[in-house]
Amino acid sequence: SFKMADLHVDVLEGFGQTLDDVNGQVMNLGDTWLVALQNKTLSSVFRVPSVYLELEDYDQLAQARSLPEEKIDVDFIYLRLPAEDEQQQRQWAGPLTNNHNEGGIDPLDFPPLKIRVRELMQGDDDWGSWRGQATLTDQGLLFENASADFKNITLKGDVLWEKKGSTSQTEFIGVATTNDVAKMTASFGYEPLIESQKGQLNIAIHWQGAPTDFDLSNCTGDMALAVKDGQLLSVDNAASSVRVIGLLNFQTLGRRLKLDFGDLYKKGLAFDTFGGDLAIDGGVVKTENFSLGGPSTQMKMKGSIDINKEQVYQEVEVTLPVGRNLVLPAAVVGGLPLASASINSPSAPSGANTSA
Repeated sequence: SFKMADLHVDVLEGFGQTLDDVNGQVMNLGDTWLVALQNKTLSSVFRVPSVYLELEDYDQLAQARSLPEEKIDVDFIYLRLPAEDEQQQRQWAGPLTNNHNEGGIDPLDFPPLKIRVRELMQGDDDWGSWRGQATLTDQGLLFENASADFKNITLKGDVLWEKKGSTSQTEFIGVATTNDVAKMTASFGYEPLIESQKGQLNIAIHWQGAPTDFDLSNCTGDMALAVKDGQLLSVDNAASSVRVIGLLNFQTLGRRLKLDFGDLYKKGLAFDTFGGDLAIDGGVVKTENFSLGGPSTQMKMKGSIDINKEQVYQEVEVTLPVGRNLVLPAAVVGGLPLASASINSPSAPSGANTSA
């Protein structure tokens, strides 16, 4: 009986992808077939239960969701994608996004899967490692407890990919965490605005297309951000008065007695908590309860950010822990374009609030 064969394929096509100059090996291990493929784009090992080779009509069985329960194991040692053309770059898209797969791959075409990508690259951009196991649903696949580690982020959750009319839809419910917010921000090519070792984002969103079609500007759903024990870095010298006022805050007296003046002498505005609930729809992110709480000031924010137009509409209320009112520069709250900013002093006379 057949045991092993080497192969070379000039052009290999599948699932909307085309691979050139592929070398490989096929091995019969009895109850499992092993297929190893390698070229400049990927190095992978497929472990296919023999029962799949006995199917008379895979397409018919797949559409009927009558596939065997055994999972096909796909292990990518590396997956190296070309860098995006500048005209095709999308600021909020993932590395595999390709226009929602119109007329492309169908979740009903897939068997139960166990997939792992040890190294995912797009040009010189490192997207880390990814893994998940998919079981069948009536209309697609459910990846339970999927996980990824990339760009100083650990992402965990469930991914549901199902057929919706002539296209498909992906839903993700999970959590993203980081132990270095500044480094995470820099890894995406942005100037760090926050320093913290405790950042968490709870996520419940969906988008049109496959899991690989993720694009934040086309997502709908809810998120909740929580960052602790950090500081805002986008604060200029105009905020020095706020830092000095922080010395008079008796609520942080215990911290001062421990000789912890870090929130004043370090560049930036220190905080204990920062975050709130976010709703995203059509590229517009809205919040009604974003807040910052720290030893020097309290802030409450509401408004919206249009990701596609890169516009910010924000109202900010700031409470200072002193017995006087103060006009707060916009730079103190991060330099964002502000619709309004009001300054409240809890011990000031009634009507002493100032708008800036």
